[in-house]
Amino acid sequence: MIQNNNPLVKILINRKSIQFKNRIIYFKNLKKVLKPMARIAIIDYLPQHAPISGHGTSTVLIIDEMRKAGYFLQKQYDILPRQNYLIFLERQKAEPLLILPF
Repeated sequence: MIQNNNPLVKILINRKSIQFKNRIIYFKNLKKVLKPMARIAIIDYLPQHAPISGHGTSTVLIIDEMRKAGYFLQKQYDILPRQNYLIFLERQKAEPLLILPF
């Protein structure tokens, strides 16, 4: 259970080693402990490069789940050729919702 005793500024999540049962609900709940403008970095293997079959996540899926949880993609790095490296910020109520074509 997430507690709001010490609000967080930055979070780094390596999704290869942490399996969430419901990532959308997890990230919605995480907003309770984030400070304004806190960033979430997600690093995860791309499906075609995962060392264990079924352990990678597509970039589109991560962005879609984070959008549904109330975040937007702030930056995407290409420095890890086999992994996603994505930075998200909480979407404020006044911000437009970006819908990506599939």
